[in-house]
Amino acid sequence: PIFSMIGGILKVEPKSRIKLLYANRNSKSIIFKEKIENWLIQYPNQIEVVFFLTEEANIENSVKGRLTKESLAEFLPKFRDESFEIYL
Repeated sequence: PIFSMIGGILKVEPKSRIKLLYANRNSKSIIFKEKIENWLIQYPNQIEVVFFLTEEANIENSVKGRLTKESLAEFLPKFRDESFEIYL
């Protein structure tokens, strides 16, 4: 459901911005990777993606490791002055 929500928001709410933090084992295991890449091209000012990869490093837009409470806390201060929602 989250990918349907993202697609709908991108199409219908042009002022909304999405930051997707997406955890996978490696770049080959990313589900919907092609769809995400298309969104990045089609909506470059609305969506940003950071991949958390446990088995791979040095991939563009990625962090080596798991998405943890600590890593999530690093991203939250960037939204201090904005209204935002988090979906898990």
